[in-house]
Amino acid sequence: MTLDNIEAVFFRQRRYFFQYMAHATKIEKIRYFFNTFCSLLGNTDDHVKNFSFLMEEDNTWHLAPAYDMTFIIADNGIQPKKNHCMSLRGKFTDVSEKDLITLARENDIKAPEKIIRKIREISLLFEEKAEENGINSYYKEMIAEHLDNMGRPNPHRVNRSSSFEVNGIEVKDFHFEMTPKGNIHILATIADKTRKMVITPKKPLHTFILENGFNSMPLQIKQKIIEQYLLYLGMTIIEK
Repeated sequence: MTLDNIEAVFFRQRRYFFQYMAHATKIEKIRYFFNTFCSLLGNTDDHVKNFSFLMEEDNTWHLAPAYDMTFIIADNGIQPKKNHCMSLRGKFTDVSEKDLITLARENDIKAPEKIIRKIREISLLFEEKAEENGINSYYKEMIAEHLDNMGRPNPHRVNRSSSFEVNGIEVKDFHFEMTPKGNIHILATIADKTRKMVITPKKPLHTFILENGFNSMPLQIKQKIIEQYLLYLGMTIIEK
């Protein structure tokens, strides 16, 4: 095939593509569903290479099946890697339901509330599917918290402890955070000062937290972690 042949094929295909896109109401609705799905379910890896079109032998185009759509663990599903993330109405974070509805109206998408409700209903299946696929407790709680924060019906998970005492000292806002490098931060406010301990993946406590999560961890264990790692610290310590 000569260069002229290749160029001819390219321009013919491009013409069919734009002809199809001129009547792309269905595709726009599917794309809006993907946008909403990613925003509500924490997929911040939604760059343009993760959305594709396929052309049939008769030169008709259609949207490719969905792929590479998953919760971004390293960023808790919230803070995107901007070089991999598409903005929504100019926003990379804090996308609200109002933003999603406005986006729909700007693109002639009907009944966006119904689409949003459907995706939230889908998210109710998360715990069941996570259990079936062996996702550990820590990640299940992290993802469930994000889903609840994004308006999932009947939110029921709390991943931060209310105040309690350890050796007569008040502890507030005790929680864990996962970093992009895989370290776990243990954080709490103790005597009105924020304390932090960094646990690297090689430590037994790191494995224990992943396997047991936060919500299912007994208060006595949380108190023991506070006493051992945070109670008398005045600065950050990294345990290797």
